[in-house]
Amino acid sequence: MQQDCLVAARAALGLHAQVLKCGELNTPDIQEVVAVLPATYPHSRGPDVPIWKLVILRHEPSGWQTALTAARQIQNQEGYIGIEYIDDYFRFMGYQLGFRDEDQGQERTFGIVLTYIERTDGGSDQTSTEIAWNPAVGRYQELEYGQDPEGFQMEIKNPPRWKPGVKLPSKPSQ
Repeated sequence: MQQDCLVAARAALGLHAQVLKCGELNTPDIQEVVAVLPATYPHSRGPDVPIWKLVILRHEPSGWQTALTAARQIQNQEGYIGIEYIDDYFRFMGYQLGFRDEDQGQERTFGIVLTYIERTDGGSDQTSTEIAWNPAVGRYQELEYGQDPEGFQMEIKNPPRWKPGVKLPSKPSQ
């Protein structure tokens, strides 16, 4: 199985892909792979891993499908995750990637935490974006705590683009 994950990761990200997780992460009998293109920043927060790009692939009956991509933006098949608008003017330096794997009663939940890297030491003052598998809709979504609404957040299909001097709409379209 590990070899299958590496082949799928390299097909999605190229020869420099690294597999960080491989197995039945969320759904019994559905193989998933978390693959990244690593970044060369130092580790800034314990076990977090500096990355340039991430994909989570799921081995569905039709073959390997991309369930989540995190590069300059974070997206699933339904739209953008963890943003209100797209800022094409910010300097993308990668993410610090953390893993969340918890037992909740009889169910194990797997998720990731992404924090934009803002400095060359790999650090950031940004808040993190937590993403987990939502079994109710069958995809990875942002997970919010202490917000209204709390829980899984809907994706934004067509977020506005920001540039200097442009006022953004008060609420992005879903």
